[in-house]
Amino acid sequence: MIKISDHKTLGAVCLAASLMMLNASQSQAAVGNKFIEGDLEYTVLTEDGSSGTVSVKLNNYSAQNVSIPSTVENGGITYTVTTIGEYAFQHAQMPTITIPDSVITIEYAAFAGCALQYITIPDSVITISNDAFYSCESMTNIVIGNNVKTIGNYAFEECEDLLSITIPDSVTDLGENTFYKCKSLKSAIIGDGVTIIGYGTFSGCRSLTEITIPNNVTEIDSSAFTSCRGLTNITLPNRLTSIGEYAFAECSSLPNITIPETVTTIGDHAFMGCEQLEQVYYKGDLPKVDSYPWSGIYGATPETLISYYPNDNASWKAAIVDGQWQTRGTAPWDPPSPATAKLSYDYQNGVLTLTFTGTLYQSANSVNWTKVESAVSPYQVKIEKEKLFFRSKIGS
Repeated sequence: MIKISDHKTLGAVCLAASLMMLNASQSQAAVGNKFIEGDLEYTVLTEDGSSGTVSVKLNNYSAQNVSIPSTVENGGITYTVTTIGEYAFQHAQMPTITIPDSVITIEYAAFAGCALQYITIPDSVITISNDAFYSCESMTNIVIGNNVKTIGNYAFEECEDLLSITIPDSVTDLGENTFYKCKSLKSAIIGDGVTIIGYGTFSGCRSLTEITIPNNVTEIDSSAFTSCRGLTNITLPNRLTSIGEYAFAECSSLPNITIPETVTTIGDHAFMGCEQLEQVYYKGDLPKVDSYPWSGIYGATPETLISYYPNDNASWKAAIVDGQWQTRGTAPWDPPSPATAKLSYDYQNGVLTLTFTGTLYQSANSVNWTKVESAVSPYQVKIEKEKLFFRSKIGS
């Protein structure tokens, strides 16, 4: 215990303590305070002496050109803008906006329904929250920063004019219905950090023709690609284990698809309404089909659809009845060897140049393969209207 006998010292200590309590009270009270600078309103998130952090939102909804600063001063304190707040620019009419590289979080519905035509999300941003850009109908282009980890549910839902999207490798959490009903979306590249393509992620993207799925993806959830009517080709990753119900339903332009040998489960109606689906190639054992007794995975597909299964596979042979499985025909095939050699290509002016190791094979239907005798790398072949498939493998 400290004993103070000097009255002057005691007074000084009391005064200092009072000032400390006052400063602490003022600092605590500042959190949540709002102030306006120009067209923007700021809310204090943290404050420590002469510095702090704030979230930002639009104050003047008639503003056409808005640039968010990285810092803003108020009352002698310099605040760093780290957050774009909930509903911050909802229904705003500006065609573009500059987000500074101090921003870490874009909160719920921050830009929902606004008139943005394009936007760049800086590398500083870690989180894009649910509904962040929901129904930005005029937005044709968006660049997502290389450090974003989370893209929330419905983040870009109904961005009807969006043409393409690249999801960086940093993203590990891709939400449900992220690009739902992006009707003009033609191409999408999914980064290597994504392991699950969630419920309805690309559902209703009727113009989607090009999609890159990384090998790290193990699950394609329900309705992930439902009604992607422009999709004519898709390569499923080699680590995929499950395909959810309605995952590719109403992909009405898809002619064929190859199911990796790692897939163990396919959900109900997975390929329902794929009106041009003629071949489904299974590279592994018969997967478990989660369907009701009266439905299945091939509803409203051509009666001529063939499920190709690996030669002499016991699990398939046990399930095939009168040459059919899932009410469609079946046939054996020879899947590419796991020891497939390296193969790359270049196509110019109707000539396909193949660079490969091992032995080169070709096929007209990706089922029946023939060795290309005496083919030496690089090998050139003219490709006009006919469609050929090539692969190379070690051995003959």
